[in-house]
Amino acid sequence: MPYNIFYIAFLAIALGIVLALLTRFGKPAERAQVLPEPAYDARAQHAFVQPVGAAELRTLAARLMARYGIEIESEVESAPGEFYLMGTSQDPIVGGRYVLHCHVAADDSEVLPPERILAFRDFVKAEGMTRGVFITTGYFAKESRFLVEDAPVSLLSRGDVLHLMNS
Repeated sequence: MPYNIFYIAFLAIALGIVLALLTRFGKPAERAQVLPEPAYDARAQHAFVQPVGAAELRTLAARLMARYGIEIESEVESAPGEFYLMGTSQDPIVGGRYVLHCHVAADDSEVLPPERILAFRDFVKAEGMTRGVFITTGYFAKESRFLVEDAPVSLLSRGDVLHLMNS
């Protein structure tokens, strides 16, 4: 009887090792396709507009903060074509700490994966910011807006940026 338990245990361990070896050397899973948000379809109407660069986006972000009385305290460049503007407002109604994350898309049709938005959302929550705004000259993934609906985060994609630049 004890030998039967030993054989069953040995067989289970051997089967587990074989299964681990088979799955370990298998083909890695392909990345899921990042689907763009509905605004992506409107990119054809903006095809004639010249690309927006980092300097124009920085000017737009600073103008947007000034419009709401937010004083810029710091600017941090996190990567080429990507930077943060952080500021505060002393206004008794909309006062608090704000952060704008600006991302210049590699091309006009770039779609940011939802992981980028999740990381930004977590940053805004962890730092206790009043609001965070992610601005890109590209587009967001389809589920990105759903991921931030419970957070103090706004998303501005290419169409929003072009609208703000023309107003």
